[in-house]
Amino acid sequence: MVRLTLIRGDCRNALKKIPENSVDCVILDPPYNLKYSSDFDYPIVLPEEYIEDIDRVAKENCTVWFFCMFYDCDLISVFKKYFNLVDMIIWYKPNKYNMIPNRYPNDVELCFRFTRGKPTFNREKRTLKQIKEYPLKFKFAREIPFKITPKPLELIEELISVSTNEGDWVLDPFLGSGTTMEACLRLKRNCYGIEINPKCIPIIKKRLNWNSNLGDVEFEFLNMG
Repeated sequence: MVRLTLIRGDCRNALKKIPENSVDCVILDPPYNLKYSSDFDYPIVLPEEYIEDIDRVAKENCTVWFFCMFYDCDLISVFKKYFNLVDMIIWYKPNKYNMIPNRYPNDVELCFRFTRGKPTFNREKRTLKQIKEYPLKFKFAREIPFKITPKPLELIEELISVSTNEGDWVLDPFLGSGTTMEACLRLKRNCYGIEINPKCIPIIKKRLNWNSNLGDVEFEFLNMG
């Protein structure tokens, strides 16, 4: 049985609904340029505002993945107070072009891996590379009528596959269009997904065939908006 729990609300409140010591892996993909940008429809949430709850819900043997751009790298110091920084991977976008004069193109995104205890690390039968090359999928982005930056499903699947086993729980406090939850469904992992934007909820539910008769999937939706 795969359990998918979708929570619509601010992660600072919604994380309180998640039991202590219950999560094996956390995927964190918050809006970028957090310290400077005001181009968001909802309050900017910095890591120091939710890290204590991440620490509370994470199991003793847990992995945390944190996506950011180079200008937000100083935020990792917040996570290092609670977890061990052990890896960094790079998502390279070969079809990302430079639109800003006198600048290199922003064709990479960073993802830091934090752990504690003795976390799962499934590298058997898998060739692991630090640089992951996945092109941007513009068609999918055009189908979403507001600003959002979904990660490649294949990339999220690799992170989850490496750091969890079937039946484990994955948490994504910034679920966006639902990539992490779809990856969990495909990989037979349980998932808590939190999303503040109500416009994302129908997209997530459509993507997951929400409440469909899949037999071995249990759906739960909580509205904390």
